[in-house]
Amino acid sequence: MFKTPAATRLSYLSWLPTASQLSPAYDYFDFANTFDENQRCINRWYSNTMKKALEDAKGADKFEIAQTINEFNV
Repeated sequence: MFKTPAATRLSYLSWLPTASQLSPAYDYFDFANTFDENQRCINRWYSNTMKKALEDAKGADKFEIAQTINEFNV
Protein backbone atom coordinates (compact mmCIF):
# COMPACT_ATOMS: atom_id res chain seq x y z
CA MET A 1 0.00 0.00 0.00
CA PHE A 2 1.30 3.45 -0.87
CA LYS A 3 1.70 6.19 1.67
CA THR A 4 0.96 9.86 1.02
CA PRO A 5 4.25 11.74 0.66
CA ALA A 6 5.03 14.08 3.56
CA ALA A 7 5.03 17.16 1.32
CA THR A 8 1.52 16.35 0.11
CA ARG A 9 0.31 15.72 3.66
CA LEU A 10 1.64 19.14 4.69
CA SER A 11 -0.27 20.79 1.85
CA TYR A 12 -3.50 19.24 3.15
CA LEU A 13 -2.75 20.52 6.62
CA SER A 14 -2.07 23.97 5.14
CA TRP A 15 -5.76 24.04 4.14
CA LEU A 16 -6.82 23.87 7.81
CA PRO A 17 -6.00 27.43 9.00
CA THR A 18 -8.49 28.96 6.56
CA ALA A 19 -11.00 26.08 6.59
CA SER A 20 -12.80 27.38 9.67
CA GLN A 21 -13.56 30.62 7.79
CA LEU A 22 -15.33 28.87 4.91
CA SER A 23 -19.08 28.77 4.62
CA PRO A 24 -19.82 26.10 5.75
CA ALA A 25 -16.76 25.69 7.92
CA TYR A 26 -14.39 22.85 6.95
CA ASP A 27 -16.31 22.38 3.70
CA TYR A 28 -15.62 19.02 2.05
CA PHE A 29 -16.30 20.38 -1.43
CA ASP A 30 -13.76 23.17 -1.00
CA PHE A 31 -11.22 20.56 0.09
CA ALA A 32 -12.05 18.33 -2.88
CA ASN A 33 -11.76 21.23 -5.34
CA THR A 34 -8.48 22.38 -3.81
CA PHE A 35 -6.82 18.97 -4.15
CA ASP A 36 -7.65 17.46 -7.51
CA GLU A 37 -7.55 13.68 -7.02
CA ASN A 38 -9.92 10.75 -7.27
CA GLN A 39 -12.84 10.63 -4.84
CA ARG A 40 -11.52 7.70 -2.83
CA CYS A 41 -8.25 9.51 -2.09
CA ILE A 42 -10.00 12.79 -1.36
CA ASN A 43 -12.37 11.10 1.11
CA ARG A 44 -9.49 9.44 2.95
CA TRP A 45 -7.35 12.59 3.01
CA TYR A 46 -10.26 14.77 4.15
CA SER A 47 -11.08 12.32 6.92
CA ASN A 48 -7.46 12.15 8.09
CA THR A 49 -7.06 15.94 7.92
CA MET A 50 -10.21 16.47 9.96
CA LYS A 51 -9.09 13.90 12.56
CA LYS A 52 -5.80 15.78 12.89
CA ALA A 53 -7.71 19.06 13.24
CA LEU A 54 -9.88 17.51 15.97
CA GLU A 55 -6.79 16.35 17.88
CA ASP A 56 -5.30 19.85 17.82
CA ALA A 57 -8.50 21.86 18.43
CA LYS A 58 -9.72 23.32 21.70
CA GLY A 59 -13.08 24.49 23.03
CA ALA A 60 -15.76 25.55 20.56
CA ASP A 61 -13.50 24.71 17.60
CA LYS A 62 -13.31 21.10 18.77
CA PHE A 63 -17.13 20.88 18.89
CA GLU A 64 -17.50 22.43 15.42
CA ILE A 65 -14.94 20.04 13.92
CA ALA A 66 -16.58 17.04 15.61
CA GLN A 67 -19.94 18.05 14.12
CA THR A 68 -18.38 18.35 10.66
CA ILE A 69 -16.79 14.90 10.97
CA ASN A 70 -20.13 13.41 12.07
CA GLU A 71 -21.91 14.97 9.08
CA PHE A 72 -19.22 13.66 6.72
CA ASN A 73 -19.57 10.14 8.11
CA VAL A 74 -23.36 9.99 7.70
